[in-house]
Amino acid sequence: MVITAISLVFRFGSILFGLGFLAPLIATLIANAGIDLPFGSTPLLLGLLLGGGLGLLAQLRGTWLWPTRPS
Repeated sequence: MVITAISLVFRFGSILFGLGFLAPLIATLIANAGIDLPFGSTPLLLGLLLGGGLGLLAQLRGTWLWPTRPS
């Protein structure tokens, strides 16, 4: 049971990092910059969208880094 939970966390680690770390960071940066968001949305909503999107992108590509072309 514990091993299954830990393997699930590691399998979706990129998405969890995007949602758990990047989203609050992005929301804080938006709030401190004083950026007005459209449609009355909150900085946290935009942070969750961007952080979750970046985490999903990294999960699908298998890396956070931009893949380079082989020489």
